[in-house]
Amino acid sequence: MKILKADLDGISNATNNSDYVALAVYAQQTVNDTQNAIQENDQYTVSPKLQDAQNEWRMALQDYNAAGQFLLQGANDAKNGTMGTEYFLNASISRNSGTEHLKNASELAGIT
Repeated sequence: MKILKADLDGISNATNNSDYVALAVYAQQTVNDTQNAIQENDQYTVSPKLQDAQNEWRMALQDYNAAGQFLLQGANDAKNGTMGTEYFLNASISRNSGTEHLKNASELAGIT
């Protein structure tokens, strides 16, 4: 979670500064980090009580991964002088969905 937070903080800073080079870097890091986290998550078998929480966590990671991919495409378009508006919109939708899954995972795991 700390790694993902660092990625998202970097994305936020790059976005606030319209720094599309940095945005592309943090977006790629988000894609890489979430893919690694998904692979790690899939190695674990949890108790039946925590399976729903684990599934929500995986869906959150998938959504954050998609958001990173959309941001990367949008940042590359913006670097080339075309606005990646649709990509940025899709990234926002994916991020919001990921946040909802993260909240659900926390509630199901009793971490709220």
